Amino acid sequence: MGGKKKADSNSASSPAKGGAPDDSGDKLYRACRRNMIEYGASMPKKLEEKFLTIRDEKNPGFLQEIVFWDNVGVLVIRALADALRDTQYHHVQSIQCWKAGAEDEGVRSFMQFIRVCPTVSVLEFLDCGVTALGCEFISNTLLAKPENPLTILKLDHNNISDEGMLNLSRALRMNSVLRILSLSYCSLTENAGRPLMEILIFQESSLEEIELRGNLLRNPGCTQVLFACKINKALGTLGLADNEITDEGNVPRDIIEMLKMNETLNKLDLSYNHITSNGFRYICENYKTGSGKINNTLSELILPQSGVTDDLIESLAGLLSSSGASKGKKGKKKGKKKGKK
Repeated sequence: MGGKKKADSNSASSPAKGGAPDDSGDKLYRACRRNMIEYGASMPKKLEEKFLTIRDEKNPGFLQEIVFWDNVGVLVIRALADALRDTQYHHVQSIQCWKAGAEDEGVRSFMQFIRVCPTVSVLEFLDCGVTALGCEFISNTLLAKPENPLTILKLDHNNISDEGMLNLSRALRMNSVLRILSLSYCSLTENAGRPLMEILIFQESSLEEIELRGNLLRNPGCTQVLFACKINKALGTLGLADNEITDEGNVPRDIIEMLKMNETLNKLDLSYNHITSNGFRYICENYKTGSGKINNTLSELILPQSGVTDDLIESLAGLLSSSGASKGKKGKKKGKKKGKK
């Protein structure tokens, strides 16, 4: 006869040491229903189904991922977040709100929960109407809980502006846990360059990927980010696509100077910018020295579609692939347009 079946660690029916089965799911459900009634909201069907699953009598479980991919509205999000906080529900690891209508109030409610139960490692509010105020709520929570395990933060398609970037930087410039930061189409301008630089130059930073596509960093903001990459010891992917960056001034030189000193970057995305063949000819000509390449880690350089000739594409691909790296690429023909700034 085979050995006894090991208890499922994700099952609420597995009793804690010397205790009864975990009934936190049932407590959370009751608290959430009370809040829905009090706030004048209706329980979304998918959330109701999720509660049925974790409250199953034969095989109960835990609510580890919160996912809203529909516009459920801020009242629903507040009702759930406040229930999580009030019941001190410590099983949630991921919160993903995509076009969910969370707004700043929804962010604040989730941050209040995270202050009580710092278990969330993935936090995503995509196109949720979040502003600089929501960024302040996130920053204050991270500052209050330095041990917070948050490793992924995505706020794409929210009008957080430079003020929001400044708010985030107050916490992230001393954060050694976050690995991925995505702020695409967030109405950032060149004034966001310095807060981004302060985040990247932190010596204990663990940031491996930062995505800034679709903003207006332009040359001044780009230069500050590239300067920070000279110092950063963790970043592997840098997305600067569609930021109105040109090869006027010193941007090509700044790219080369950054690559001379950076020892971790393997992907640099400059697609949908205004860098011409002249700028990339400079990069190609200076990427190699008499003793070899100036950088041994960069494996993918994504170039603008227009203004870069095929011979330069091939030349750059050869430089990047000489150490077994992947080829340089052109950007795709079409990208999502930014709103008027």
